[in-house]
Amino acid sequence: MAHGTNEQLRKYLRELTILCVDDESTIRESYRHILSSYFQKVILAKDGEEGLRIFEKGGIDLVLSDYMMPKKNGIELIRAIRKRDKSIPVILVTAMKESEILKEALNINTTHFLNKPIEKQTLLNVLMSAAKNFLAEVMLRREQERKIKTLEASREYSSAQERMAFEKELHIIRNDRYYELAAEPKDAEFLFVDICYRPLDVLSGDSFSVREIDEERDLYFIVDAMGKGISASTTAMLSTSFLNHNLDLQLSRQSYELDGFVREYLEYIQKFLLDDEMLSLIVVEFNRESEKIKIANFAMPPTLLIDRDGIFHRINGENLPVSKYVDKCKITQMDIKGFEKLLISSDGIYETVTTEEALSYRFIEEDFKASHFKFEFEKRFFDRVEYQDDDITFLMLSRLQLHERKLKEFTLPSTLDHIKSSFEQISGFVKGFFGLNKSSSAQFNYAFHELLMNAYEHGNLWITGEQKENCIEQDSYMQTLQTLERETFSNIYVKLYYYKNYLIVTIKDEGKGFDLSRLRMEYLVENTKFSGRGIKSSREMLDSLFYNFKSNEVIMIKDIRVKGEV
Repeated sequence: MAHGTNEQLRKYLRELTILCVDDESTIRESYRHILSSYFQKVILAKDGEEGLRIFEKGGIDLVLSDYMMPKKNGIELIRAIRKRDKSIPVILVTAMKESEILKEALNINTTHFLNKPIEKQTLLNVLMSAAKNFLAEVMLRREQERKIKTLEASREYSSAQERMAFEKELHIIRNDRYYELAAEPKDAEFLFVDICYRPLDVLSGDSFSVREIDEERDLYFIVDAMGKGISASTTAMLSTSFLNHNLDLQLSRQSYELDGFVREYLEYIQKFLLDDEMLSLIVVEFNRESEKIKIANFAMPPTLLIDRDGIFHRINGENLPVSKYVDKCKITQMDIKGFEKLLISSDGIYETVTTEEALSYRFIEEDFKASHFKFEFEKRFFDRVEYQDDDITFLMLSRLQLHERKLKEFTLPSTLDHIKSSFEQISGFVKGFFGLNKSSSAQFNYAFHELLMNAYEHGNLWITGEQKENCIEQDSYMQTLQTLERETFSNIYVKLYYYKNYLIVTIKDEGKGFDLSRLRMEYLVENTKFSGRGIKSSREMLDSLFYNFKSNEVIMIKDIRVKGEV
């Protein structure tokens, strides 16, 4: 059967055109001599610039390029090719084994590597492997197109399948800090952790999780499986599933330690990786008490950091991409006490084409320095993007110190009359002080009222979502509130801060808090109940919303710049 498969591949090769780029004429002629009997056409180029000109004319199916060449080296050629074609097989030939060159080549999706001097059989084996993968991609694409045409008549079925696939991915992903701060607020100081996860397709090669280790430490990781489609998605989901499961296991045994945790993952995933398959991974352990970090970075982009003095740092990874053969794990440790912000990401944010007709890596550091919140960085990034052609995943930690930024504070007794009068007073103050237009004022008022009522009803009066629903159905809700008010002596505390263009409002009740985990999958489940809908809709009216660990204090963030009357 293997013989039959090779014959099919050879027949397929004879339909293809290969471009061979090398500055040595003897090597070019040897390529022509060896490959002419295998390919329909062998085209030669003497340097990267000539190779790119030939490629741009079209009709090229595979590219074989030397690394060290005049005018444009192999990496520069591949990067230029990838701007025009994301999937064409590209093989890089080099006599150098420097890890930085290999990592750079992997980051631009180089298909295979060949080390000089090249033996004929090794060259043919690599070309056969590249052709096999390319043929598989073509067949997969054709199969996907066939399925799409088949399912076009049944959109409901297609939608249901996609929903189930994406729901499965999101069940594998864990985010223990969804809607939650990275640390408890201290003296008007807030530490936010927020993640952007925008897969290009339902079958995503990116995955992540945000996990709580203990009272002092959190663990963040992002996985980026090379390639696209089912294979990359399977590797990403296998990785995330194991990392989360193994962390749960180690925490239950009280045996967690970062180096061992990562090494156990490497041993596990290597059993499932193909011979030429690689993936990138970054694992960050953050101690919120000591504010020290440990980073295990396997060919992911550098971690970006602004320290307490406003100095920018680029923390590069020290590990090769994860493969069947990687057995080393170097961990970087840093004391970042008092840091301002930190960013970890997959390479999608660096390789996206922008409206300036340049790759986005040119603007990442500039935008990071200018953004204090995740949503600011996210907006700047997507405002530049011409079209998204890769999965986008990044996590941002940022600190906000508001000691001298307080505008007003209010203490509200837990009665409906006080809530109503205080709401009118506070919303009137905000509109007058900031000169809000009708749209911004309406959005703020909606979110503020919902969250204030949440603190009153579910916080201090401790009415559950189910109880509220039953009372409304029985038309006894107001009577229930009046009864509970007479038994409650708790207050609600509201504080208003102003930072740059943002209004920050904190609402704190004296209740027991609630389980935030019920909100973590709310975007998947159609919520027809009253419970949780107010929080979700409030977040849509704001730029961001977070709770403290006890979930009895909510922090609202709203851009209050006047954008014109509506």
